[in-house]
Amino acid sequence: MTIDRYFLIVHAVRSRNTRTTRRAILINVGIWFFSGVLYAPVLVFNKTVLEGGYLYCSRDFPWAHGELVFYLFILLATYGVPLSVIMFCYVQILYQVWHKTSAGTESAQANARALRRKKKITRMVFIVVTLFALCWAPLHAVNLGLQVAPNFESVVSTEFYTFCLCLAYANSCVNPFVYAFTTTSFKKYFKKFFSSGWSGKTPRENVSVSISMKTKTERLTTSQTREDSSI
Repeated sequence: MTIDRYFLIVHAVRSRNTRTTRRAILINVGIWFFSGVLYAPVLVFNKTVLEGGYLYCSRDFPWAHGELVFYLFILLATYGVPLSVIMFCYVQILYQVWHKTSAGTESAQANARALRRKKKITRMVFIVVTLFALCWAPLHAVNLGLQVAPNFESVVSTEFYTFCLCLAYANSCVNPFVYAFTTTSFKKYFKKFFSSGWSGKTPRENVSVSISMKTKTERLTTSQTREDSSI
């Protein structure tokens, strides 16, 4: 989503030809395929261990320090690289938004609206990056501690590890709300959809065309009227 937003804003003209349905499908399939390959060692080397009356899963790599190497690779692939890409893309987006040149003909109201838009985008960027970094950091910190410190497991409770795991997964649940409810157009149509759906009314669009003899232009005015569907 971040890369897509980057191309849409920074490379707006080129993205018209590259952002196609076919490419979106290929990218999504590629992401799932890469995720499967990334965690293939878990499927291959995991086994169940019975210890102290408890049955749990454990990875048993056939080479020395295999668990540490595997986790460091996971850390880079799922946290280090994505966080770097997110920060790079949003820095470019903010640069494009705040340094976009204008023709100098905008009114004071237009400039004020543009400034509010820029502030909203900046706030959304800050929220997205901060949420990703904070939600995933505790889980990776605990996992790294378990790999490098033999006694670290004794100070980390099962409840705390479960909390870190849920916090990391919660990031995927929160992101759609961050993107959606920080966008004015989404909030507008979201409210419109539910208000029209629950009220039992259907919109009817009446279009009237008036021709001005002075300007010799056509002005298309669209008015939204609603009627009760039960009548």
